[in-house]
Amino acid sequence: MQALRTVCRFKAYTALNLAGLVLSLSCAFVLARYIHQERTVDHFVPELDRTFLLTTLSEDGRRRIGNTENHNNDPNFRNPLVHPEVEGFTRFYCFPDDKLQVDGQLVPVRTIFADSLFLRFLPFPILTGEDAMNRPDMALVSEELARRLWGDGDPLGKTLQNVSLGKELTVCGVLGEADTKSSFQFDLIVSSLSGSDWSRVGWELVHLRRAEDLEIVNEKNKEFMALIENSGRPISYRLMPLKDFYMTADLGLKGSILHGHPRVVTLLGFVTALLVIVGLFNYMNLHAVMMLKRQKEFSIRKVYGGSGRSVFGQLFLENFCIGAVALFLVWTVVEVTRVPVERGLQIPVRSDLAFDLGLSLLVLVGMPLLTTLYPFARYCLAPPVRSMHLSEPVRRHSLRGNAVFLFGQFAVTIGILVAAIYFARQLDFLLHYDLNFRSKDI
Repeated sequence: MQALRTVCRFKAYTALNLAGLVLSLSCAFVLARYIHQERTVDHFVPELDRTFLLTTLSEDGRRRIGNTENHNNDPNFRNPLVHPEVEGFTRFYCFPDDKLQVDGQLVPVRTIFADSLFLRFLPFPILTGEDAMNRPDMALVSEELARRLWGDGDPLGKTLQNVSLGKELTVCGVLGEADTKSSFQFDLIVSSLSGSDWSRVGWELVHLRRAEDLEIVNEKNKEFMALIENSGRPISYRLMPLKDFYMTADLGLKGSILHGHPRVVTLLGFVTALLVIVGLFNYMNLHAVMMLKRQKEFSIRKVYGGSGRSVFGQLFLENFCIGAVALFLVWTVVEVTRVPVERGLQIPVRSDLAFDLGLSLLVLVGMPLLTTLYPFARYCLAPPVRSMHLSEPVRRHSLRGNAVFLFGQFAVTIGILVAAIYFARQLDFLLHYDLNFRSKDI
């Protein structure tokens, strides 16, 4: 009760503290959740540690997507997956510029042609229907495509005309989004039994029996091969961990495959840390000013034998109350602005309950503990004679100096926000600037 009375007593400082905390932590939470999402791409795969992507490595160090297809029956070809350490693999083909003919209209879609093991390696949830990847005339559609084509109607049994195949497909199931962001984006999954000549390089995901077998398999495949399909240029096969694939440099991919930018994520992490530091610094300085006004209260308690535990508990509860209210307001701001942030700033974020609870616990416990240590050490650990000296009225120039310092600090914070908004608008302008290229009728 004493903590609540103290918080309510200094209403102006409490309101200012809350405003600063909510502003900085709301921005930090949005960025932190996005960074966490980028760092956990493809983590919905249950056996991620032993799931790998097959690639080829040329003598000049360039890495590209590869597979074990030997169309030319090349005598120099050695299958890189014929090793006891390999448990199995799945092969699929990405068509990011595919089209469907629905009711006489062409609908652009991203199609993946895969074998029956694809959904075992990448277990996207089946919301309705069944997995019929062993039948060439069946197709699985994403929830977003089903909603786009048929609204709230039942898509099961609907027919689609695939332009790439020139065949009619029947919808057998609807796939939902994975628990985490995925590198592989699609609207339609069709069995690879529906065709034979794909005219493009297939992808292969490989399961090893143990994650530690990666070095063994790569060592066995290190010898270069001069293959006909590569115009005689020597290549060797390498397995790349799927968990590292998203943040790996661009492999000449586009469309159905996403890849991240480690430098951008690092920069966003730095910005997030700055936002948290500025917010906490502002809070601690405002709290220090409030403690100057309460010197007499704590000094008297010290002289009359007040225990350090009770003083620490009171200070912690005061900061805990402010932190709890700030946390509620922060999540309110984050959720209310979620759609505008996603549409305006192109920062789509999926909720991760465990990560969100961790952030909340850090603010709810870590911030009050951090902001309590300094005033506790200053006012409660000082000897009684020093406490009596601190009980003297606060000097006017001391408060004036703190006010000037706080004004400068808030001016810097506002300047950082203005600069961030300016650079965000500048980036948006450059990304959407019309370069006067015209592709019509080419």
